Amino acid sequence: MAEELIRPIDGDSAHAIEEAAKATSKAIDAITQSGKYAGAVLGDLPHDLVGIMGDWVKHVRVRRWAELQATTNKILRERAVEKPADVSPSVAIPLIAAAINEDRAVLKDLWARRMAPVQNPQGSREHSVKLRAFFARFWRKLPRPPLRWCLQPRS
Repeated sequence: MAEELIRPIDGDSAHAIEEAAKATSKAIDAITQSGKYAGAVLGDLPHDLVGIMGDWVKHVRVRRWAELQATTNKILRERAVEKPADVSPSVAIPLIAAAINEDRAVLKDLWARRMAPVQNPQGSREHSVKLRAFFARFWRKLPRPPLRWCLQPRS
């Protein structure tokens, strides 16, 4: 049975295999050239079509960021803060990220009220303690299953 599976390739079969390999190589080259041509003709269109959704999300976030800034500045004016302090990125980034992804008015206002004291130069240190307490209360109010999921080690 082993002798039936292994048989020598004659000259005609070897030539046929060689020609098939050459034809396959030419077909691959033709497909590559067609892809390059299509890319040149279409340009950035496929990229732009895929990017439309991402652009929409960016636009929404930019508008919400502008709303957050306006609300925060209004709160700072009400508190007579003339020159807001620069905020540490470790504090600002989580606040801003949470705020710009929120569309409910009550929560938008809440995030603006969390952001304003951080920018108040007179109350920054005091507020950082209040902010930590706020997040601690926030985490405690979460339902138990999501909190357990956050604390479980990943497998």
